[in-house]
Amino acid sequence: MVEFKEILNRIKNWDERDATYWGVALSGEVGEVCNLIKKYVRDGVDIVHFKPDKHNLGSELTHSFMYMVMLAQHFGLDLEEVFLKCFDEIDKAGWN
Repeated sequence: MVEFKEILNRIKNWDERDATYWGVALSGEVGEVCNLIKKYVRDGVDIVHFKPDKHNLGSELTHSFMYMVMLAQHFGLDLEEVFLKCFDEIDKAGWN
C-alpha cells in the first residue's frame, strides 16, 4: 500500500496553474462522479450493493482526489494534516 505522503509527493508540483484552474478542474471531476451515480440511480441500480465499473467511478474519484491535492498544495495546505484533524473532529462529533 502506498503511503499518503508518497501520493502527495508524486502529485506535487505537476503544474503551476492558479487556484481557479484547479478549482474548476475539481468541480468538473466531482460532477463526473455525480453523473455516474445519477445514471446508476436512474437505471434502477441498487447503489448500496452495486459494484460500479471500477475504471469509470474509480478513475473519476482519482481525478477528483488529484485535483483536490493540487488545490490544497497551491494554498500551502498539508492535506494529510488537515484531513486527520477534520476526521478526528467529525469522528468525535458523530457522522450525522
